[in-house]
Amino acid sequence: MASVIKSDVTYAHEESSLVKKGSTWSRREVLVTVSITLIKVADSVELYLPGVVTQSVACQLKLSRLLENFLGVSFYVSLAVSTLVFGLMANRWGTKRILLISQYASIASIAICALLPAYITLISSRIVIGVSVGISFGVLTTYLGENVLVEHMAWAYLLGAVGWTVFSAWVSLFGYLVLDLIGWRWFIACSSLPFFLPPVIILQFLLDDTDDPDEVNGSQGLQ
Repeated sequence: MASVIKSDVTYAHEESSLVKKGSTWSRREVLVTVSITLIKVADSVELYLPGVVTQSVACQLKLSRLLENFLGVSFYVSLAVSTLVFGLMANRWGTKRILLISQYASIASIAICALLPAYITLISSRIVIGVSVGISFGVLTTYLGENVLVEHMAWAYLLGAVGWTVFSAWVSLFGYLVLDLIGWRWFIACSSLPFFLPPVIILQFLLDDTDDPDEVNGSQGLQ
C-alpha cells in the first residue's frame, strides 16, 4: 500500500514538473503566435475593406452597379473556393510554405493595385487576396497545432481573436479619417501592407527550420 501511495506521489510530482517546464514559451512559439496573430489581423482588414472603399472606387472609376458589386463577390467567392483546396495542398507541401506563398502573393497584388489604379488590377488583387484569406482559414489552425504546445494554444487563439476584433473596427475608423485624403488605392496599401509584411519576415527569416515542429508534437504526446 505504501509503495502504491509513493508511486502516485512520484507520478504527481513528475507530472507537475512537466507542466511547469512546459509553461515557458519557446522562441519558436512566440514567433509563430505573433505571425499568426498578424495574419489574422490582415485577414480581418481585408474582409471589411470592401465595405469601406467600394463606394469611393465606384465614384472614381465610374463603375456600373454590376461591376461595383463584383468587387465584393469576387473576393468572397475566391475565399470560399480556396479554403478547402489549399487546406488539402498544405497537407501535402506543408503549412509554412503555403502560408508564405499566400502572403507574398497578397503583398505583390496590393503593390500592383496601388501603382496601377485600374479596375482590372483592383479586381485581380481582390481575387488574389480572397485566395490568401481562404488559405489562412484553411491552414492557420493546423500550423498553430504543429508549433505551439497545447497549454499555450488558448493564449495564441485569444491574441488572434483580439487582433481580429480590434482591427475589424479599426479599418472603418481609419477609412473615415484618411480615405478622402489619400485616395482608395493608397488607403488599401496603408491599411493592409503593414500587417502582411511582418509575418513574411518572421516565417521566412526568423523561424529556424532546424527546430523541428514534430518535437513539439512529440513532447505534447509524452505529456
